[in-house]
Amino acid sequence: MALSTTNRLPKIRRADPEQLPPFTLGESHRTMLRLLHHYRYLTAPLLALAYSQERGRGRSHVENELGKLYHRGYVERHYYSTRPTGYGSDAFVYALAPKGGHEILDEAGKYGNARLALYNRAKPKENYKHHLAVSTLQLILELGAGPWTLEAFYGDDDEATKFEATVEHRKRHYYPDALAVLRFPNGKRAGYFFELDLAHKNQQRLDARFLGYAQHLTEHREVLCRKHELSGAVAVIVSANDHERERTGQRAIKSLAGKNRDARRRFLFWTLDSWYSGSGKDRRLKEPREILGQENVADAAANWRQLVNIANH
Repeated sequence: MALSTTNRLPKIRRADPEQLPPFTLGESHRTMLRLLHHYRYLTAPLLALAYSQERGRGRSHVENELGKLYHRGYVERHYYSTRPTGYGSDAFVYALAPKGGHEILDEAGKYGNARLALYNRAKPKENYKHHLAVSTLQLILELGAGPWTLEAFYGDDDEATKFEATVEHRKRHYYPDALAVLRFPNGKRAGYFFELDLAHKNQQRLDARFLGYAQHLTEHREVLCRKHELSGAVAVIVSANDHERERTGQRAIKSLAGKNRDARRRFLFWTLDSWYSGSGKDRRLKEPREILGQENVADAAANWRQLVNIANH
């Protein structure tokens, strides 16, 4: 017997299929599934932001349809119990479920390549803040682009971001949280490696990462640029707030003291807080173009600039 419209469906478990009303998967639902696959992890507000760019409809529509997709097994709904203030009362993170993957990937023959990633995203995680920050970054770069374009975005589960560097006589493997490839009006492409320092890594590990990036961006520059067809690349360290950004920036200067000026100028420092306005329940993501239009990124010399500086390319 199907549930009546007055009965509420459970939030943290799927309803009994026999109790659900009839449902037809439409193109609107497929758009949501494609967006979840593209961005990996999203909250309802973030999905609504991406969805409104394609379909012109807002959050209430997305939230209503997400519930239908979840209870029918097309998407995963993870409880975000440790969310920070400002993520709203809806403490859920959504990801594409294998069933949803079949719906949008089978026809193109792409499900096999995505299968392991989909099953991995179906498992509960402890670091949703990190995953959502990477997805939010991708949204900001895609929706705020201009006059440059975001040509490619690779997450930390993509081999394209991986590199090796020898630090303190030891070969180390590095997995940046993201690599964004930007194309400028003159045709040049630049790589932005993002490191989200939100978990307060220990100092020794942080030093090793700075030195590894410095080597990758300068000594290995030709190999890097040839691999990704780039004219140059920088590393962007994203901290939670200004206090952490200053601490990380000072540590970077100390770690890179023996390096040349070119290595130091390859580092930029950004904060998660600069992406948002308000606080508490009123905390909201700014418009992507507003975020990228502000001089809210510091270089190693503590000079403020926009993240993407067209004049340098």
